[in-house]
Formats: sequence, C-alpha cells, structure tokens
Amino acid sequence: MATENTDCEREAKKLRSSEPDLKVVLGSGDAESIQWHHSQTLASKSKYIDAMLSTPMKEKDEYIISFPDIDPETWQKMMKYIENLVAARQMNARDALDVALFYDKYEFVEGGNFVIRLSWTTSSR
Repeated sequence: MATENTDCEREAKKLRSSEPDLKVVLGSGDAESIQWHHSQTLASKSKYIDAMLSTPMKEKDEYIISFPDIDPETWQKMMKYIENLVAARQMNARDALDVALFYDKYEFVEGGNFVIRLSWTTSSR
C-alpha cells in the first residue's frame, strides 16, 4: 500500500530542488563578488538577514543583500561552518578570528556559538 507524502515532506522536497533566490553581493568595487543562496536557509541562520527579508525594506523587494565588508573567502568560511557541523567542530583559531566579527555583526547565532566554544576550549588548554 502506497502512502501519501505529508505537506511537510512535499515542502522539504520542494525546497531542496528549488533554485537559489537570494542574490548576495560580497565586497565592493573591483573586488565585488555575487553569490546565490536560498533565502529561507540564510534567514533561518541569521536574525539580521531574516529581518531584512521580512520587513518592508529594499532587500525584501529585490532579494539582494550586500555585505561590502565581507570578502568572498571569508563568506565561504562562514557558510562552511554554519552548514557543516563537523567542519565547525574542527574550526581552527585563525578561521574563528576571521569569521567571529561577521557572525556577531550579522547575527549568525549558530556560527557565533561555535566560535565561543572554540575560544573557550582553546583558552582552557
């Protein structure tokens, strides 16, 4: 007997197969880089991004968010550590310093928590 998918299961499948809908602009000037992400995923990780996409702001209308103070390499590290728990647990002190300011500034709570745990572990050795 075949079972029907629940609404929740259908939504999850739809999200995984959907195209990224949020344009993220990193850096500025000649060093500017564009990356595409799923808005729901980033909004669930960052209170800052969630607020920008859920209040009447230009970013909500255009689905473009700019981070002129974050270079693409740092952004990749930030995404790596909030998307991959194994990588986050293996974060070294150098990478923690690279991302800590931006995790805090843009309210990436999970990432910030890993940086705090790493600094606590490192300082207690």
